[in-house]
Amino acid sequence: MKTTHKWPAHLKAITGYGLALLLSCSCSKNGPEAPDDGDPDPDGTGFTLGWTGTDDPESIPSNIFLGFGNGNLPSSYSLVNRLPPIGDQGQYGTCVTWAAGYNLKTTLNALDNNWTTADLNNPGRQASPKDLFLSIPANLRGSNCNGTNFEPAFQQMIDRGVASLGTAPYTGMGDCSQLPDASATQEAANNRLNNFRKINMDVQEIKTYISQNRPVV
Repeated sequence: MKTTHKWPAHLKAITGYGLALLLSCSCSKNGPEAPDDGDPDPDGTGFTLGWTGTDDPESIPSNIFLGFGNGNLPSSYSLVNRLPPIGDQGQYGTCVTWAAGYNLKTTLNALDNNWTTADLNNPGRQASPKDLFLSIPANLRGSNCNGTNFEPAFQQMIDRGVASLGTAPYTGMGDCSQLPDASATQEAANNRLNNFRKINMDVQEIKTYISQNRPVV
């Protein structure tokens, strides 16, 4: 199923770098040990947050006018039932692709297709953080699975797309020097993002986006 997101008929990824920092800081190296499958030693390769922190907000187009009206918001609103199950990046610096791919792209697809919680438990409907990370050019990510930025992750979802976790499971990470499988690349072409925007770091504006089913990372 092709899930490109065109404005205004479909949803758009919205980025707020203050929130991105908070989200990334939850992805520390103090998690469960990585699988013993010949992957790099997390204590020897400098794994930290997984976000290298060198995104250039000035290069990202600003938010567009959405016609917020009088600014009235519902008393409460949540997108939790459109989120995939909580995942685990382990000891790898892949936090950005978990946030932008697994969480945000899966949520956009769930909103577009009205997926239920049961639907979201299906790996075939979850965007693969491994596929997205491996698809990012090597010069835009750290060696040994050691981090990347949000801009190249979003750009890859625009240019190439992202495969499902069912096709590209989060196993056998190795040192992340391998290319994505051909089957993953073929599937990714039908699961692209149209674009993304920078928004103001204003609580009212962020709440408005969320209340209109526009996730913020």
